[in-house]
Amino acid sequence: MRQLSSRFTFLAKYGAPPLWMVGFGLVTLRAFLHPSLLAAWGAVGALIAVKLVVPLAWLVGSVRVVRWATRVKRVRVDGDFLLISNYVREVRVPIEALIDIHPGERADSPITLGFKDPTPFGGPIVLIPARPTDLLVWRDNHVAEQLRRLARFDSDETRAT
Repeated sequence: MRQLSSRFTFLAKYGAPPLWMVGFGLVTLRAFLHPSLLAAWGAVGALIAVKLVVPLAWLVGSVRVVRWATRVKRVRVDGDFLLISNYVREVRVPIEALIDIHPGERADSPITLGFKDPTPFGGPIVLIPARPTDLLVWRDNHVAEQLRRLARFDSDETRAT
């Protein structure tokens, strides 16, 4: 069984949302309690920022972070199957069900995986790739390359039908 996900996947999935919500929430609360901290924007600008922009940024950011973290999964390879887990439940998905691999621009950027049919976790999932143990083989998107080989893709990102 080969681990494709980073050992920090759990922290990204379950640590990022509360960290964002509490951290930026405290900034929002402080801005409400001490609007003079935003005095550089001018009296009207500070009031608008405190009463509208800062809470709106916190709310929009919180929704985005939670939506992203919901899609993050731990992924392992076991023979011809991907073992996909949200740390509560693990499902086996055949590798041939994988149809899309969209890596980020950097080697450690999250990779989005699409499947023929939705998995029990829903639509596409996000994989945070593990770093290779040998830094001499550090390449861009090494996990995406491994997945393409395992799924026998004809092109860089999508399975030929």
